[in-house]
Amino acid sequence: MDEEQEQEILDYDEQPQSDQDMDNKAEGSKPEHVEEGGSGGHDPMSMPPHGTEVFISKVPREATDAQLLAFCEQCGHKVHAIRLPKDPGNPGQNKGYAFAVYTETEGANETLSKLNQAELSDFPGRKVTIVRSEVKNKLFIGNLPRELNKEQILEVLKGDVVGITDMNLMVEKENPSSSNVNRGFGFVEFYNNAAAEQARRKLSSSEYRFRAHTLTVTWAEPKKNDALQEQVKSIYVGNLPENVDESKLKSIFSAYGKISQIVLLKDPNDPSKLRNYGFVHYEERSSALKAIDEAAEGPKPELEGKELTVHMARPQPKDNDGDLPGRSGNSYGGGRGGGEAREAFRLVTAAAEELAVGLGEAVPQDMVLVVGVA
Repeated sequence: MDEEQEQEILDYDEQPQSDQDMDNKAEGSKPEHVEEGGSGGHDPMSMPPHGTEVFISKVPREATDAQLLAFCEQCGHKVHAIRLPKDPGNPGQNKGYAFAVYTETEGANETLSKLNQAELSDFPGRKVTIVRSEVKNKLFIGNLPRELNKEQILEVLKGDVVGITDMNLMVEKENPSSSNVNRGFGFVEFYNNAAAEQARRKLSSSEYRFRAHTLTVTWAEPKKNDALQEQVKSIYVGNLPENVDESKLKSIFSAYGKISQIVLLKDPNDPSKLRNYGFVHYEERSSALKAIDEAAEGPKPELEGKELTVHMARPQPKDNDGDLPGRSGNSYGGGRGGGEAREAFRLVTAAAEELAVGLGEAVPQDMVLVVGVA
């Protein structure tokens, strides 16, 4: 990287936020970088896609932009933009946190995997914490014409705004198969925050009309379990062959990172057999994300001629006492300690959800085979 390119990255400050907002995030709340300033005159489609931004905390306050940039790029992935807020009360110091935006999602994923809890080279013994930044890229759009189907609505929207990648149009529950009956609202996902913000501004303006309708447009709020989902380090693996075992799963999925445990479920109708799915739990969330990404991009992993289904496991909420519903804090699965026990049960209850047993309902212990706990 030449000096001019480096300076361009260091000067990049696309969407400034209030200092109080950033200070609150640095104190430990979930980082959320909502780029209120829109695309800043840039073409949203020329900017990095959603999922490329990370939040870095515990940054040494003496660290400079150039030092942080060198740290973020040491895995070999190009940084598109970096923001290291300065402390106005202490010249020459930063506020202890930063945002880094990579040009590709792979850069963010590898940074999460390899640089979290790493030290900046000029500051030995001082480790930074890196998590994925919550950047909004989804809009709630209401007051849509109810007689239109998803394709018709998207045709109009795509003619007016850029960057739409998907839409979840809410349909009438009484007639979900009808393509011409919707509930008047839906959720639209965009390529990145800049595209979503540009669309939000245009579609919510007083002059805009969608076939004579004035739309209600706001940022879509994450579901209540989204925070829990962001902590999941486990993947669901389905369509397993009958004679699957720990070693076979490990031989496939250890390629993405260190596995801490594998959970397989017994068939309640025949305890000598296993169900055709299980869970692989990684030590790092980035390993689970990598396994999901590679399975989605193809080819999908296979085991004994069967193409495996791979997606993120679902989180299990805690009850008001901080324990898992339907079960006390006693050890679970071969007398293992509470922390590992609760994590194993989280995976098992996620399986229960797949079976429509329902979250929170205890799964009989004799249905579970927990193997490979490190």
